[in-house]
Amino acid sequence: MKNLFGDPTATGEDFLKGEGGVEEYTGRITAASPDGICFTDGVFRDWLPRSKILIDGEPGPDAGSRFERLEIYTLTIPDWLARKKGLIE
Repeated sequence: MKNLFGDPTATGEDFLKGEGGVEEYTGRITAASPDGICFTDGVFRDWLPRSKILIDGEPGPDAGSRFERLEIYTLTIPDWLARKKGLIE
């Protein structure tokens, strides 16, 4: 699948292939780099790799890597990554 700019994008289905399912989390993105984001849901806070997550409402390429710090985002994270980061047991 490709986005409007022709770049490949992951879908929730991509994460289900061999990943063991996905989890959704809602919270704030407090920092971002080209490779990852620092995400907090009020309890959990850690860096997550952009290549392994989907961010609902992520700004487009014209906005750069800027996220509105007060905005709430929903992340789709593969179960294996959620376990590794301590989000689920």
